[in-house]
Amino acid sequence: MLKLTTLQKQNLKYHQYKCVGISLLDPYLGRFWNKCAELIPNWIAPNMITLVGLITNVLPIIFTLFVINFDTSTLAPTYLLVWLSVSLFVYQTLDAIDGKHARRINMSSPLGEVFDHGCDALSTILVNMMAALAIQPHPFEEILFLWSIVVLTCSFVFHWQTFVTGSMFFTLLSVTEAQLAVIVMCLIPAITTSNVFHLSLFGVPLVYLFFIPVTVNLAYAIMVMFGRICNNGSGKNGSTIANSSVISPGISPLIVLFTTYYIYRYSPANLISNNFYILNIFYGFVFSKLCLKILVCIVTKSIYIPIDISLMFPMALVINIYVGCPLSEVLLLQAMMVIAAVNWISYFFYVCTELSKALNVPVLLCKR
Repeated sequence: MLKLTTLQKQNLKYHQYKCVGISLLDPYLGRFWNKCAELIPNWIAPNMITLVGLITNVLPIIFTLFVINFDTSTLAPTYLLVWLSVSLFVYQTLDAIDGKHARRINMSSPLGEVFDHGCDALSTILVNMMAALAIQPHPFEEILFLWSIVVLTCSFVFHWQTFVTGSMFFTLLSVTEAQLAVIVMCLIPAITTSNVFHLSLFGVPLVYLFFIPVTVNLAYAIMVMFGRICNNGSGKNGSTIANSSVISPGISPLIVLFTTYYIYRYSPANLISNNFYILNIFYGFVFSKLCLKILVCIVTKSIYIPIDISLMFPMALVINIYVGCPLSEVLLLQAMMVIAAVNWISYFFYVCTELSKALNVPVLLCKR
């Protein structure tokens, strides 16, 4: 587990959060967020706000998958779609005001940055799941899974870019706009009580008309960020902030992407179509662990080691398929999802504990 060195602790204390750019809707929603931040009592810790937002986002997904047990051909009921949209709006609001509240009570710290963006990384897959539930994936599981993987890859490359340049870059269409789009996607079938996304325009399903351009745009965004990674290194000779290779972090997502292709191409159980939700959650935990790991490297200016235990989990699925599936693909996937979740939770706990000790800042309480 994570154990900070003396140099990492020293770097941690001098870390400064930097961002460049602002999204299209942030200036308008910022007024609402500022008002909400003023309503938060000073005795509530910023990280507690973040955690409540994450729990709010997780609950409807848990209810859907483990209580209702939906399959991909089931249209979500109106109450669930409304719940999903409300929970995402609450999460978005709480996620936006935690930093404002932290600055107001003088509790901004690298711990808060890692806690906030670590929760954001996990919430990425939750938002993907909400979009899928609003659409009713069947028979479009493959295009939706591709979209989900591209989103998760984009999330990692975003932090990789920060690790290289030292700044977070935001574009006109960013996380805020994406979350609002998913909220609208949930509300449309809730209001119409029908699956409008399966209708066709000029013979082309609306699912394709929406997700293919979005996926292409995300792929373009990844290319732009990769350009910054190759040309805007802030360390010695264009290296990362830790004076390490700008390319080596890319090994991690490449391994994960290889496993997704292999499963798509060779899975006898057709995991993408028959276990769509579980597979998405599984890869969400894997990518979130990698994002969390590179976040720690950002705030401590330490070298990112691309090989991680979380990469073994999707590789286990690949090896099982390669040797002829001696183990049930479905049972192995479920087991790997649980292990990946435990791995993420334990690493997140140890990271927060170590950063809390190093900075002498409580994780979920205010300073006395």
